[in-house]
Amino acid sequence: MEPRRLLLQFYQQALQRVDGRRCVAAALERHTFEQPPRILALGKAAPAMLRGALDVLDDAFDAALLVTRHGYLQGGLPQRVTCIEAGHPLPDADSLRAGEAIWDFVDETEGPLLLLLSGGASALAERLPEGLGLAELQRVNDWLLASGLAIASMNRIRKSLSTLKGGRLAQRLRGEALCLMISDVPGDRPSVIGSGPLVADDDDTPLPENLPDWLSAMLEQAPAAPLADDPCFQRVDARIIAANGDALAAVSTAAREAGLTVYGHEESFQGAAAVLGEAFARELMDGPPGLYLWGGESTVTLPPEPGRGGRRGGPEYRAGWLQRSDPGSDRHRQNRDHKGCACNFAP
Repeated sequence: MEPRRLLLQFYQQALQRVDGRRCVAAALERHTFEQPPRILALGKAAPAMLRGALDVLDDAFDAALLVTRHGYLQGGLPQRVTCIEAGHPLPDADSLRAGEAIWDFVDETEGPLLLLLSGGASALAERLPEGLGLAELQRVNDWLLASGLAIASMNRIRKSLSTLKGGRLAQRLRGEALCLMISDVPGDRPSVIGSGPLVADDDDTPLPENLPDWLSAMLEQAPAAPLADDPCFQRVDARIIAANGDALAAVSTAAREAGLTVYGHEESFQGAAAVLGEAFARELMDGPPGLYLWGGESTVTLPPEPGRGGRRGGPEYRAGWLQRSDPGSDRHRQNRDHKGCACNFAP
């Protein structure tokens, strides 16, 4: 099979392995609720994850609230599902509306709650301390996206400003909660996924140094997050049902079955996209033929007037540029038939 088609086939197998609908259905097949739950689906994969829940629960749910990115909503959902589309990666007025809706939804939940959480949740829903609004929220996120900070540092700031994140939403629970998560962060820490609305903030990522004065002033207005021994967390069963490593494992298995030699990397990559891309290219050009797999999350520092593209494609763009700019090297000529793949799963 032609190499490009083979790589696309591997990529599709990776997506199937971490498909939100499939993973949620598989998790719920092994779980029993004492009474019909209320369902909160939050994130870019929320529509797929909610459908997975409905595949198993059918009509046996009380009500549902779905919050996802503008343009990601799918039709054909039951009337008991309330849907809100909000901004990502920059939060908008709908993100604040979603945050208030989530606050009220959890407050009204007396029985079990099923939270389906995926990437994008931190921007899609927010509830700020009194006195802060949309202008302040957008200013913070504009600064974060251009800062070059790792996702853990970005979410540390987001959590510190929120009345939902960092386990604060768990304080509103009156019944048991099952939280099923698709991880989009290196390390797969529940406290970092979606900024951890229902889990204790055990994230030891420090606040970045040299924050702007206006941002430091905002952080002082945020309420304290509940400590790890707070009783509210005893009601929460939090599980990761899909992650980057699962996607990479699916590709690795498929590639070996196709007769390819696979060179994997156990540690998730992090760092500047351009630097990572150069490292990827050097390894591809200098190493033996085979399929090379990486997984993780890169960062970019944006100029005042950025062009198109972003941190997802940044390493690949840089790697491709280096390979094209050095076509004459003997080593590159010998290995020009490499099949290389940088796989970054981001739900």
